[in-house]
Amino acid sequence: MDGRVTQRANTSELIFDVATVIAHVSSSVTLLPGDLITTGTPAGTGTSRRHEVPPRPGTQVISVIKGVGEHRNIVMRPSSQ
Repeated sequence: MDGRVTQRANTSELIFDVATVIAHVSSSVTLLPGDLITTGTPAGTGTSRRHEVPPRPGTQVISVIKGVGEHRNIVMRPSSQ
């Protein structure tokens, strides 16, 4: 977050390999360029982290897959309902 690496993992740590995940998802959904498939996070990340640091509004979160690309998001404050 904001230039700090808070999680590092490899697709080899997934329960199913990437091709299997894509095949399964695409059997029921048409995937288009830019679509994201979320798979969760490896153990030791998120709320199970020893010193959890939740992102604040305005924080930039970047997810990178080497050789594929990156996805950037800015954390926003929840809208009032």
